[in-house]
Amino acid sequence: MKKLLFHLLLLIAVGNIFFQDAHCQTNLRTLSDEQLIQIFEKEDISTSVYYSTNHYSEWTREDMIRILGVIYLDAYNKGEDLGDMRNEVVISKHPGKADEYKICSNSRLSSLKWKNIQYLENNIANTLFFRTNTCFNPEDDFTKKVYFNYGFIDSSKFMTLPKIHDVGFPEIALEDFPWLDGSTSTKPLRIALAATMFELPCQWSCRVDDNIAFPRVSLRTDAGRRRKWATVLINSEKNGIVQNNQSIGSYVELTNAFNNPSGPSTLVINAVPPDLTHKYNPDWTVIHPEYYEWKIIGYDALVPLTNIGNPCQSLTIDEIKNIYHGKLSVWDNLTDNKMKGKIIPIWRNASSGTGILMADKIFGGVLPKPKNAENNEVIMSMLGVIEMMRKPNVIGFSFHFYEHRIAPRIYVKQIAVNGVSASYETIANGSYPLRAPIYAVIPKNTPPDAPTRIIYDFLTTTAGQLIVKASGYVPLTQ
Repeated sequence: MKKLLFHLLLLIAVGNIFFQDAHCQTNLRTLSDEQLIQIFEKEDISTSVYYSTNHYSEWTREDMIRILGVIYLDAYNKGEDLGDMRNEVVISKHPGKADEYKICSNSRLSSLKWKNIQYLENNIANTLFFRTNTCFNPEDDFTKKVYFNYGFIDSSKFMTLPKIHDVGFPEIALEDFPWLDGSTSTKPLRIALAATMFELPCQWSCRVDDNIAFPRVSLRTDAGRRRKWATVLINSEKNGIVQNNQSIGSYVELTNAFNNPSGPSTLVINAVPPDLTHKYNPDWTVIHPEYYEWKIIGYDALVPLTNIGNPCQSLTIDEIKNIYHGKLSVWDNLTDNKMKGKIIPIWRNASSGTGILMADKIFGGVLPKPKNAENNEVIMSMLGVIEMMRKPNVIGFSFHFYEHRIAPRIYVKQIAVNGVSASYETIANGSYPLRAPIYAVIPKNTPPDAPTRIIYDFLTTTAGQLIVKASGYVPLTQ
């Protein structure tokens, strides 16, 4: 009897080994949509043999997008509360290992499905991180989202900025350098401009507290006192050379500079020109377009966003209008009935650059008011709009550059407008319908020989346009 029991247990153990070995040959990317849904609901894939490191090299961009899209859409269709997901990832250094990092998840998860989504997103990041040489592509939208979302930066990816002394640009003393102010979406350009002026290396870096990416400058080994101080002042979040008082606040500072010409000077780089800002915010009496001089220095774009699981690929301008006016309220016809239910439009506050451009470019000057403002449909920050895209039934607007480079998230996708997707090429050739110029603005009373005006004039030269392009925006000419 004991011998029979021993052989029975041995047979079960051997069977389990063979079963697991066969199970290992199946990985998530090869499964059908129905199989994926079952696994995410019933198995913990962090320990499951379905997700094997042996298969990492086989994964493609399309595999990753398909799996996440299937799971997000399934959760929505089943009425699961997508708002319970809190994707907070902290990057911390391994003790005693200066160049190695680990991912620590602080997420609060409402179900096994959400735990699996978090795990999958983390492992996508790890997969691409360890395949840097073959997989990282600075112009690939999804790769960039993965990289910046989890704080992994390729140290070799420095901006190619013009050498200022090669183009005969005069050296500007640190104490004479103007404040560079403006909107959040144009902050990287202001940082790149300051880096160019002081001939400092500049590369993208991710802030671990909120997973937002901005360029940072590095201290040169041959740096003298001027460049050392410039490095500190450019990287400083507060009281530095590069300010971020946003669209309206930067024009307030510009008014102060106009009224006090002997005080600190300011050059603004903004996504919205002064006249539109004043037109849609008449209560801000400190904004005086007649005080300013401005010009276009490059291009960005206004883009509609949703969750990666939303099947909607494109919307017309009229459909967008109808959504925000409440005339088009369900997704059924927009997704060929692949997703049903109410459309939740997200507004930015009317004084934001996004709100101003939505009013001007889509709604003929009058931004419609939310029907249920108490449901948090008005979002006061650009990052807040991005975070709302965890829900597949939501639609919101942001700037292409902000979503693409500053706050990229794996779960967000851009919707095409009139059948045209926003990209470097479609923004450059003007075929994307919601292209948005970037403006440089200075006080009108700035003297011709002042450093502020010299930099302002420089921005539309050949070398100045190289800065626009190097920082990721679309220059005036190709």
